[in-house]
Amino acid sequence: MRSWLVSALSSKVTRGAGRESLDGLSRGDWLVWEPSTWHPARANSATAMGLPMVLKGASGQAPRVAEALAIALEPKVPRADVTFGRERCDVTIDDRTLSQHHLGFSFDEHHWWVRDVGSRNGTLVDGRKLGAEPVMMVAGMVIQPAQVVLTYYTTPALLVRLASSAPRRPTHA
Repeated sequence: MRSWLVSALSSKVTRGAGRESLDGLSRGDWLVWEPSTWHPARANSATAMGLPMVLKGASGQAPRVAEALAIALEPKVPRADVTFGRERCDVTIDDRTLSQHHLGFSFDEHHWWVRDVGSRNGTLVDGRKLGAEPVMMVAGMVIQPAQVVLTYYTTPALLVRLASSAPRRPTHA
C-alpha cells in the first residue's frame, strides 16, 4: 500500500487535474490516519523519532499540528482481505494499542467491507463496536481500531477534503 501526507496529496492534486490526478495515484479508495497520540510498540531507531500530537515549531514559532496520512486502499488480486495491524500486514501501523492482525478489509466489486479479526482492544465504527461480521463502509465512516483513528474516503469524498485543506493562494484586488 502507498501513502502520502494529506498536505502533500492536496498540493499534488491542486497542481494536477483534480480527480484525474488522484485516480493516477490509486485505483482504489482511501483510509486517512487522523492525527492523534501515537503509541509506538517498542523503542527502536524507527520509532525513536516518533511524532507526538503537536510538534515543536522553530524557535519563536507556534507549534505545528501533526498531519493526517492518506493510505491508498486497493483491492488485492486474487481477491483476498487487505490486512491491517501492528505487524506483517498489508497496512501496518506500529502502535502498541493495535493487535498484530487487527482488521480485515474486503472488496466485493462495488463496496469495501471491514471486520475485526479478533483483536484484543476491539474496534469502533462510527462509535459502535465492530465484530467479526463485516460492515459495509461508506464515505466519511470513522473506524477506530484500538486508539488509532481512520476515516474512509471514496475518491470524490477525498477530493472534497483535499480541496478544503489546500493552501489558499493570495487574491489580488
